[in-house]
Amino acid sequence: MSYDLVDLDKTPYHFLQEFTLRDTQSYFRLMQNISVSTINDFLDNRERKLHFFRTDIRGNLKKELSKISPKAIEVNPLIFHFALYTDEKVVANRNKNTRAPRIYFMLGKNGVIYILFFDPYHEINPIQGINHK
Repeated sequence: MSYDLVDLDKTPYHFLQEFTLRDTQSYFRLMQNISVSTINDFLDNRERKLHFFRTDIRGNLKKELSKISPKAIEVNPLIFHFALYTDEKVVANRNKNTRAPRIYFMLGKNGVIYILFFDPYHEINPIQGINHK
C-alpha cells in the first residue's frame, strides 16, 4: 500500500473529510483483506459484495484524477474502486447524508496499491440515471 498519491486537499473527495465510525472500521477491515489477496481474487468473486470494479478514466474520475496526478491520465493507469459498505435499496445522497462510500485506488508497478480518493456519497462514478446530489 502506498499513500504517495492520496488526496488530502485537492478535490472534494479527499481523505480529510469526515469518516464515520462505520467508514473507519470498514476501511481497515477491507484494507486488511485486500493486503492479503490479489486483485483477481476480488474481480473473480461472483458475489460482488464489495462492489470491486475496474473504473474507466472518464467523467468525474478523469477530472478529479487530473487534479492530483495530471501525468497519470496520459499513461492510462489501472484504477479500481470498492465499496466500504452499501445499504440495500438506499441511494447515496450528500444532502441527506446518506452514505455509500467508495475508495478509489491505482494499481502501480509491482502490485503497489496507491490509495487515491474517498467518495462517501458515491459521486465519482454514480449509478447511471440516478442523481446523487
